[in-house]
Amino acid sequence: AHPTEDWLRKAVMHFSDDTIAAVGGPATTPASDSFMAIMGGRVYANRLVSGSYAYLSCGDSGIHIIDISDKYNPQVLHTCDTPGTAWHSAVSFSNLLIADDSSGIRIMDISSLPSAPVFIKNHATPGPATGIDANGSLAVVTCGDFGLRTLDISNLNAITETGHTLENSRIFKVVLSGNYA
Repeated sequence: AHPTEDWLRKAVMHFSDDTIAAVGGPATTPASDSFMAIMGGRVYANRLVSGSYAYLSCGDSGIHIIDISDKYNPQVLHTCDTPGTAWHSAVSFSNLLIADDSSGIRIMDISSLPSAPVFIKNHATPGPATGIDANGSLAVVTCGDFGLRTLDISNLNAITETGHTLENSRIFKVVLSGNYA
């Protein structure tokens, strides 16, 4: 994502608003990167923190799992290459769901961390999986021109699409808040 030069000045007005919990700064993607990289804010901007671990979606470099239990000495535990381009990730129960571009959704068991995560399966999507979030057994994935897809992930052996919307809209990221995307 390309921030405007005055992004911080515009963000400051929200600091005194008690209804806003956090204001984040932008990541900067080089102008020479591909359209998908620019839209995805690819430069290590796609991160997820859950418990004592941070999961960095690093594009062509896959997923990096970082132990952040000692905030002064974070340690890279694992680097997991993926067959596609790891754009985003989400944690649901003890599973890491990765939006892995043309490879769809890659699912890894992270219940044994700090031991290595275990690959469970890939789930195909109708278009490139570029964004993902999850809340319990509900997962939402963005598929570029194929819109937003909702999935029931309560049984990983039988993931079912429960709905879709916004096709032909070029959607690249999603965040869930309860049952709202």
